[in-house]
Amino acid sequence: MNFEKIPGRRNGRSIERDALRFMEAKLDYGKGAGTKRKLIKAELENKMKDDVYKAAFNDALMNIDTDIIMRRIEHRKELENAAKNAKRTYRTAKRGIRFYANHRDIFDFIADLFLGSKR
Repeated sequence: MNFEKIPGRRNGRSIERDALRFMEAKLDYGKGAGTKRKLIKAELENKMKDDVYKAAFNDALMNIDTDIIMRRIEHRKELENAAKNAKRTYRTAKRGIRFYANHRDIFDFIADLFLGSKR
């Protein structure tokens, strides 16, 4: 990338980071994606007033590999879905245990019917 007009390597990295965040927000979908895009757009509008920053940002944006970003988004979605599934499974198991504890006498009665009372 061509950052000779922008002094320091930190500025170049921050521009690349901004470009990555912008592209990730653009490609993201689902809950909260629109708000994320809106916030990043508002943040970058002030920075884009500088022509040197704008040129460097567009250059960084052109060099981004979208496949990497899509894989990152998909991985994050998989982790979120796994967490949701774990919560759902825990909640269902807890409900089943509570039901058994509250209705233990019914289960004992059914077991006595089929297996015979051996007490």
